[in-house]
Amino acid sequence: MNGTYPSLEGEKAYVVHNVPGGFLVMLLAGALSGLLGIGSGAFKVLAMDRIMKMPLKVSTTTSNFMIGVTAAASAGVYLGKGYIEPALAMPVMLGCWPARSAALNCLPFPRQRRSV
Repeated sequence: MNGTYPSLEGEKAYVVHNVPGGFLVMLLAGALSGLLGIGSGAFKVLAMDRIMKMPLKVSTTTSNFMIGVTAAASAGVYLGKGYIEPALAMPVMLGCWPARSAALNCLPFPRQRRSV
């Protein structure tokens, strides 16, 4: 589970600690999100950051990836069961895509701070 991530100084290596503790917190977060119908991404990021000692950049990217996988699987199930009306969803998607692209071109990207 150890790895590297890009930074301004080049590739930085990290070591994952306390995997069972992180697993326990993520299991609890998943159970609470399932019971309450809320997202558990913040709890998972905190578990990876504080308990497993992963860099924040890696833990937020991992959480974002998990959200994308869950959303893709859910969309397939909802579409298959007929809960999504494609004639309504397609114009919404086609309208959101150019707006997203325009916003990305207008917003400045933050610069990373160098640690001293």
